[in-house]
Amino acid sequence: MTDDKIITFSISLIALGLSMYSYLRSNAIANANLELNIYNLIRSSKSSLFEISKQLMLLEEDKHKKYENAKKLYNSLIEDYVASYEEACSKYLDNKVDKVRFEKNFKNDIRNLIEDEEINNVINFSKPSAKTQYGALLKLYSKWNDKEK
Repeated sequence: MTDDKIITFSISLIALGLSMYSYLRSNAIANANLELNIYNLIRSSKSSLFEISKQLMLLEEDKHKKYENAKKLYNSLIEDYVASYEEACSKYLDNKVDKVRFEKNFKNDIRNLIEDEEINNVINFSKPSAKTQYGALLKLYSKWNDKEK
């Protein structure tokens, strides 16, 4: 091999190495952004749910129409809140997020969500329709809770 070919080959290897590094770095950044978006989605839903809960407590029962409208909004926010967890769990099952960090961050939240009596009054997780609509969420709940038994 001539010196020119060795230099050309070396430059090609360096370029390949830099290209692979850039690809891996951008992929890691994209995954971090996805995890951050999931976290923000869940926290935003939780915040909205908390706010309407506070408002519901302030309403008097005799203001029936206002109470009923607020209750419908509250139920809708519960559905959005649970849907945000369903979306996050789907990303977990599709290997789009760091599984160790995801389990550490959301395992207890998911257990509390599924076992919460008030949420179950709105979304009965034992119904077949809930099992279809929230399949990823229920799958992770079962997986993580079966480990503990």
